[in-house]
Amino acid sequence: MATSNVLIYLNQSFLHFGITKELQKKFPANYFGICATTENAFDYLKKQDLVKFNELIHFPDYLKNTNQKPDYEFLEKFEKKYEIGVWKLINTERAFHRKFNEYYDFKTKEKLLFLEQSIKFYEELLDRVNPNFLLTQTTIGLFDHLLYLLCRQRGVKILMLRPTRIGYHLIISEDFNFMDSFKKNSSEPNPNFKNFSDLQNYINNFSLYKQVKNLETTFSISKQKKFKSFLNFLFSNNDYKKHFNNYGKSKLNLLSKGTALGKKIKMRKIELFINKHTLKEIPQNFPFAYFPLHFEPEKILLVDFPYFDNQIEIIKKISLSLPIKFQLYVKDHPTMAKQLWRESSFYREILSLPNVKLLHYSITPREILSKTSLVFAIAGSTGLEAAIYNKPSIVFSDMEWTYLPSVTYVKSLTDLSDVIQESLASKVDFDITSNYLNELDKNSFEFDYFTINKNFNQNFRYHGYFQDIEYPTEKMTSFFNEHESDFELLANEHLKKIQFHLNNDSKSI
Repeated sequence: MATSNVLIYLNQSFLHFGITKELQKKFPANYFGICATTENAFDYLKKQDLVKFNELIHFPDYLKNTNQKPDYEFLEKFEKKYEIGVWKLINTERAFHRKFNEYYDFKTKEKLLFLEQSIKFYEELLDRVNPNFLLTQTTIGLFDHLLYLLCRQRGVKILMLRPTRIGYHLIISEDFNFMDSFKKNSSEPNPNFKNFSDLQNYINNFSLYKQVKNLETTFSISKQKKFKSFLNFLFSNNDYKKHFNNYGKSKLNLLSKGTALGKKIKMRKIELFINKHTLKEIPQNFPFAYFPLHFEPEKILLVDFPYFDNQIEIIKKISLSLPIKFQLYVKDHPTMAKQLWRESSFYREILSLPNVKLLHYSITPREILSKTSLVFAIAGSTGLEAAIYNKPSIVFSDMEWTYLPSVTYVKSLTDLSDVIQESLASKVDFDITSNYLNELDKNSFEFDYFTINKNFNQNFRYHGYFQDIEYPTEKMTSFFNEHESDFELLANEHLKKIQFHLNNDSKSI
C-alpha cells in the first residue's frame, strides 16, 4: 500500500501540531504543514523535533501587497473551474471587513490580489503534494476555507475537527454542518432517551451555553503579569507590516486602540446600557417567540450563510410577520462580551420595533426554551434545542436537523407569516428527535477544547494579553507532554476516520 500524504493546516492554537505529534506514532505517512502563524510560531515549528514534517510552509509569506493589478481573467476561469464565487469567498475573510478590523481598510484590489495569490499557491501545492487527507479545524476565513474547498473539489478526504451542537463534544467530518455517517431511521434507539426530560437532561449535562461562557473576556490576571506582558510588547521587534492580518497596526495605535483599560471602559459603558434596557425576567402574561443573536464575527454568518449576516433585518421581518398577540424576544450571545458587545445603536434599533424586547444575556437558554412558543434561528443550535424542549422552530438555512417535523426551513421571507402559522400548529416527534440526538452522540466524542486552549494561553500568552510571543522549546515540549493523553485521544479519533477512508475509498489508498 502506498504511503499516504497528509496535509495539516496549522494555526496559532497549535492544536493540530499536538494531534500530529501523536498521530505520526500511529500512522506512518508523509506530513506536510501549512503554517498560518506568526513568524515566532513558524520559527519554533522549524526548529522543534516533536513532529517530523516532510515540508513546512509559512503561508503568509506568499501573500504580497504589490502594485500589480488583479488578473480578472484568471479569477473568472477559477470561478468556472471550481464553481466557487469570488465575491462570496472574499466576504469570508473577517480582516477584510471594516466592521471587524479597526486598523486597516483593505481596498478591493488588495483583496482580489490576495485571493489570486492564494489560489495559485494552493493549486501548485496540491499538484505537487497530491494529498490523500487534509486535517484542519473549523474553517473560519478566506484562506483556510479556500484550501478546504479546493481539496473537496479534488477529492481529498477532509478531516475537519469541529464542535457539535452539544457542549464538550467534538466531531470529525468533511462538512461543518453535516455528519459523515448519519442514519435518519436508525434502529438502535438510545435506552437513556425515554422522554423529552431525558433529552433535556442530556444536553444540560453537556451544556453548550456553559461551555461558551468560558470564552468571555476576563481581566483576572495579576498586575505583575499584565506589566510583564506590556514590557514584552513594548520591547519586541515585531514586523507588523509583514503579515496581512497586521496591516495598519503599529505599537502606537495598538496602545491607543487595543489596551485592556480602554476596552474595559468601553465594555462597561455598553453593559450599563444593556442592563438598563433588557428584561431580567421573562414576563408570563402573553405568548412569545425567541430569536438568539449570533456571535460576530462568526463562521456561520461569514462563511456558511452570508446572505443572512444582517441580523437586524431578519428581526424586522420576523416582527412584521408575527401574530398580533405575540412578542419577539431577542437575546445577545453571551460571548459577545469578548468583542466588547455591539454598539448601543444596534440594540436601540431592535428596541425601536413595537413588538420586540431584548432579554438580558444572563437568562439561560433552558429557561427561555421551556417558556417560548416558537423559536427562530439562522443556523445555530437553538433550532435543534427547541425540538428537544418540545417546541417548533423556523430556521433560515438548511441544516442537518431540518428534516425534523417540528423544524421548518423557510426559503423565502415573503412566506414568513404563513410559515409561522403552520409552525405553531406543528408537533415535535419524540422518536425522530431522539434518533437524531442519538446519532449525534454516536458520531462525536467528549473533549473540552476550550480548557486546553485556555491552558495554552495561560502558559504562553499571558492569558491572551500578548499573542506574538516566542515559544521556548523546552517549555513547549513540557506542555505537549503534559497534555499527551488529550492529544492522543484526538489522534485516535482522526485515525479512525483515516482508516475508514482507507478501507472504503480508493482515492485514499
